[in-house]
Amino acid sequence: MKHTFKTFSLAFLSFCPVLLLGCSTAIDPVAAEKEVRQQTDQMVEAWRLNDQDWFERNAANEYLITAQSLEVVNKEQIIEYMSGAEEDPDAGEE
Repeated sequence: MKHTFKTFSLAFLSFCPVLLLGCSTAIDPVAAEKEVRQQTDQMVEAWRLNDQDWFERNAANEYLITAQSLEVVNKEQIIEYMSGAEEDPDAGEE
């Protein structure tokens, strides 16, 4: 019983600084939303300008997006499309 209490106390005391530090470095929701909107605008502009370099620099290798045709497209396919080597992954059937 003594060992269980000692382990619990140590775990609790270890958690307190993490909790306090985590709360003091909280993310401002307004700033986070502004950053997300800015990144989204940059991505839309890169797509509009066919800027494959932007996707190479900013998209994670595991980046996935669902096209309008409900096909899942990865970063490599987007870059191939932008280079003209692949058909538009967003082109729906007409």
